[in-house]
Amino acid sequence: MKYIEQLVDEIYMSSNIPFQLIIDGVGEYTSKEFNNIQEFSEKNFNYKDTKCCIRVNAAFSITLNLLEFCIKEKLNEVFIKKSSIISLILKGQEVEKELVTAIFPEINKEFNLINIYIEKYNEEILFCIEESYAESNIEVVLYNKNILLIGDFEDVLDHAISIRETIVNSVSGKCYISYCNVENYLSLKRAYETSENKLKLAIKYKVNENIFDEKKLILESIIDSVSEDKKNHIYNAFNEGISKLDNEMIKTIDVFFKCGLNLSDAAKELYIHRNTLIYRLDKIQRYISYDIRDFNNAILVKILFFIWTEKNNFYLKMFSE
Repeated sequence: MKYIEQLVDEIYMSSNIPFQLIIDGVGEYTSKEFNNIQEFSEKNFNYKDTKCCIRVNAAFSITLNLLEFCIKEKLNEVFIKKSSIISLILKGQEVEKELVTAIFPEINKEFNLINIYIEKYNEEILFCIEESYAESNIEVVLYNKNILLIGDFEDVLDHAISIRETIVNSVSGKCYISYCNVENYLSLKRAYETSENKLKLAIKYKVNENIFDEKKLILESIIDSVSEDKKNHIYNAFNEGISKLDNEMIKTIDVFFKCGLNLSDAAKELYIHRNTLIYRLDKIQRYISYDIRDFNNAILVKILFFIWTEKNNFYLKMFSE
């Protein structure tokens, strides 16, 4: 590791004491003039839970305490926080594997990423999550206004559910959580960008789900890739019909989709009689020309509503400015 090599060289140049520094899990670093063959003295010490050892030739044994002090001071300049390592990786800056191994070895192998968007974020939420994982190897980082949790979770979905419950019990507003497996720290930036994109899709299209992995929001992603010209054409073609639907009708559609197009389940969820639901669905069909009881029509209507919601929000925002 070039950082440690420079550290050893700098201490030797300023002290003229030949020595060898061994850092567990990182490597051995030897200054000029140190003789491995001659008799040597050594001293073991811990630095941030990492075992270290200094070796000097016997003639310099009296300098071991001084070298330990100098090395620790220099290591403070080199060994940055886990959160800083994460920030460097996410910004696309090169981070040496040895540095990752020394500071955050858990991300050298497969681990999990949880990315949390909170509409009404406050510092108390971050503090609460940090407290929950204070005794673990999970790193909690605030990055680009989102809270990231990085480490090896036994059941990442259970943790995501528990975190969301904590958040919704503390603040109002939307909370979306995206989680995924990450092969190692080299894949972290790409995994983060994917999870961040899913959060943006969830916010943009006001999805009903609150927690999703890399296999979710595929339909939203496809719709988002449609050209603006095509979206405008669809919006103009169906805006008149959809605009006739009141909040009750729109909620009926949402619940019907949520219940997997099951009439009985949707009626129960809406606290209405089954026949009332059928009446509403017939009315919706008259307005938008699609019967959402049919699976193919339901998929089309879902796509229409995604585009209509996006465009309608855009126009409302434009006229309110």
